[in-house]
Amino acid sequence: MRRTPIILFIALLLAVLAWVFLANRPQKDLAPNFSLPDLQEKTVSLQNFRGKVVLLNFWATWCPYCVEEMGALEAAQRKYSDKGFTILAINVMSRETKAGIRAFVEKGGYSFPVLLDTEGRASEAYGIYSIPASYLIDGQGRVRWVKHGPLTEEEIGQKVEQLLKERGR
Repeated sequence: MRRTPIILFIALLLAVLAWVFLANRPQKDLAPNFSLPDLQEKTVSLQNFRGKVVLLNFWATWCPYCVEEMGALEAAQRKYSDKGFTILAINVMSRETKAGIRAFVEKGGYSFPVLLDTEGRASEAYGIYSIPASYLIDGQGRVRWVKHGPLTEEEIGQKVEQLLKERGR
């Protein structure tokens, strides 16, 4: 009967060690690749940005929170683009036209690539159920941070700077 506490202790110790090992290992979730057309009908693939820090932002012009965060996205693009960072703004194409999206982008003066998820494949691959939704991907192509809801300039800066520092090691 004395064996039961020892067996329980060993099982608990193994569980704790497994948790420590799994919690501290590097994240290996590679971002799903996609190829989507941009507003100029040029095909853009995520894999072409390997080595850069990439913020995928799923959005639509009819989404007030998406529109609200566009200024923060543009500020981050301008601040970090020369340091190995880019934003890929993926329009979910729900209730929108390419002409309407183009007019919105031109009026706002946004400098980041805007991609059109015309068939919903990228949205499906990332499990998009609400917008805005953002995925920060490191230079190795791993998803490192996910946010559902609007981003702030400070929030983007903090996360991007962290990954750029890691990349510089």
